[in-house]
This record gives sequence, structure tokens and C-alpha cells, in this order.
Amino acid sequence: MPSVREMLNKSPWLGWVVAGVMLCVSVLFYFKLGSSSDTYAPERMTEDVTIRFSDTGDEITMPRGRFEKELRMRGGAIDPTKGIINPKTNEPTGFLFNKKEWDETVARLNDERAAVSSDRSNAPAPKPKGAK
Repeated sequence: MPSVREMLNKSPWLGWVVAGVMLCVSVLFYFKLGSSSDTYAPERMTEDVTIRFSDTGDEITMPRGRFEKELRMRGGAIDPTKGIINPKTNEPTGFLFNKKEWDETVARLNDERAAVSSDRSNAPAPKPKGAK
């Protein structure tokens, strides 16, 4: 049985084909894994978003993950008319600069909250300790 080196010496084009296939696969992996469309990808959660407070007109930037965490910390469904708390006035007047993005984020978080609560209501009740 000929070794790999002998095969490549006899037909060098075979080595170029293997190298080309490996290059194509690596480029495919780079673009497939590099452009993550995952909602909770670390790159997306660390990007800065601009929040404008409607009562004072101030603008701040914060990481998207912290912004979404502040929205999630509220009890119940998120009211799209109430934004992030303005530290100067203690009123919920901070909204994403991009209105469409604000509406999409609130809808997504409310949908996730509804899905979790429906899963919990459909879950069987836990058994008491000691029950078999």
C-alpha cells in the first residue's frame, strides 16, 4: 500500500484538491460561526445601545445585556410605554433610540416570559419529601 507521500509525489494535483477542500471548509466555518444570529450571542449582548430619556432628553449608552436585564427585573409583563428608570427623576422614561428595536425587544421578552410561565403551569406538581 503506497504511503500518502508517495501518492502526492505521483499526482500533485491530489494534494492541491485536498488543500482546496480544506480551505473551502474553513472559510465556510468562519462565516457560519462568525456571523452568529443568536439573540443571546456574547457579541450581541456586549454591544452598546443608546437609551434616550424622554423627560430630560439625556442619552446614555449601556451594554444590551444590562439593558435587557433591567427590563427583565420587573415583575410581570413589560409595558412598552414604560422604559428604563431615569436616575435623575426616578421615572421609567428611558427608551432605545431606535423605536423599532425597542418594540421588537419588548415583544421578544414578553413572549419568552409567557412561554416560561406556561411551561411552569403545565409542569407536574413536585412530590412531597418522602413520597414514593
